[in-house]
Amino acid sequence: MPDREKVIKGLGDISAYFRSTLDAMIGGTLACKLFRVYAETAESAIALLKAWEPITGETSDGYHTFNELYHHRAVLFSVIVANYPDRAWKSKRHHDGTMYDNMFIVGIDTPDGQATYHYDIDPYWDMFKCRVLDNAPEWDGHTPAQAIERIGKLKAQEPVVPIRMNHNENKYRDHYRCPVCDDDLTYEQQYCAECGRAVKWE
Repeated sequence: MPDREKVIKGLGDISAYFRSTLDAMIGGTLACKLFRVYAETAESAIALLKAWEPITGETSDGYHTFNELYHHRAVLFSVIVANYPDRAWKSKRHHDGTMYDNMFIVGIDTPDGQATYHYDIDPYWDMFKCRVLDNAPEWDGHTPAQAIERIGKLKAQEPVVPIRMNHNENKYRDHYRCPVCDDDLTYEQQYCAECGRAVKWE
C-alpha cells in the first residue's frame, strides 16, 4: 500500500532526525530526554505499521475470506432472485446512467421497498436469471441493513406458473409476444425481459 509506505518513510526520517540530534546534545538535559522519547515513539509506530497486514479480498476471519463471502452472497441472492422472477431485475446502469467500473446492480422489489446489491459483471451477470432493465429504478435510500431485513421478510410463494409458448405453430417466426405483458420474446428465451415471467417452450 503506497500510503502506508510513505508514512513509514516519514516516521523513519523523523526518528533519524531525533537520533542524529541526540548525538550533538548533552545527555542529561530535558530536551535530550524528550528527543529520545520522540525517536522511540516514531520507531514504535514504524514497527506497528510494518506488522499490520492490509485488508484485501483474501483477508480471513479464520473461516472464510472476504472473497469467499462475497461469492456466497452472490450465489444465495441469485437463488432468491430466481424464486421471485416477477419482482427481480438487473441493470448495467443506475437510474441516472452511472455505474461502477465493470459492475451491475441487481434488485428485488419487496413489499417494504427495494433490496439491491452490486456485483462484478464477470462472472456474476449470467448467474442472475431475471429481467434486464436499461436503467435501474431510482434508489429508495435503503441501507444494507434495511436490504437484508426486507429480504428476510419475503414470504415463500408458490412457483410462478410459466408462460407456455408453442414454437411449432410457426417454425419460421423469429419473435413472439408475451401473453402477460405483450413484450417481444425470442425463441428459447427463458424469461420475459419485461415482466420477468418464466417461459416454457413446447
